Amino acid sequence: MAVELTAPDTKGPRLEWALWPLTDKIVLSRTTALPGSPANGDIYIVPHAAGSNPDQIALRFEGAWIYLVPTEGWTAYILDSSENVQFDGSVWVSLSAGSGLQANVSANLTAGFTASGYSAGTKSSGTFTPDPANGNFQYATNGGAHTLAPPSTGGGDAVSLVLDYTNNGSAGAITTSGFTKVTGDAFDATNGNEFRCYITVGNAGSHLNVVAMQ
Repeated sequence: MAVELTAPDTKGPRLEWALWPLTDKIVLSRTTALPGSPANGDIYIVPHAAGSNPDQIALRFEGAWIYLVPTEGWTAYILDSSENVQFDGSVWVSLSAGSGLQANVSANLTAGFTASGYSAGTKSSGTFTPDPANGNFQYATNGGAHTLAPPSTGGGDAVSLVLDYTNNGSAGAITTSGFTKVTGDAFDATNGNEFRCYITVGNAGSHLNVVAMQ
């Protein structure tokens, strides 16, 4: 697909005409390498990891690429990923809903946030290893004796997780296994009692802090 090159109503140099479609801020891709047989009018953002012209806007005009060096604050809409992006002076950052934080881009949060807790269900036997992929706020029911183990960091190096336990009428003893350090209150099996577990895993090991909520 090409972004059509159309001259504006007002006359001007041909280069200005060539750059005029950028006012639509529509770009085909920011992750795809520039194609070998592009169509005139194609517009790409050169991938950040490219060896030449990274993060520049590449516009195909009369059989040649024209490169524009972006200025901080420039925005564009990316067709292949359906996202709005903005150049922050170093890289293009997604502005799409739910994509404000990027894995490789630092950011300053100026507001708080809420989260939905994940129900891990009733635990009544075996070993419970919370999965961070289910969220950083989880809750479970103690329905029988079982063991709590630290979560895996997966492909990362650290994880922080809050787990709430509620005892039901069949609650049993909760033991722990694999934690480098366990602090705080002791679990019990009293029906209705609740416990908040603060779990962190990092280079120094894993830590579980248990707080009785009654």
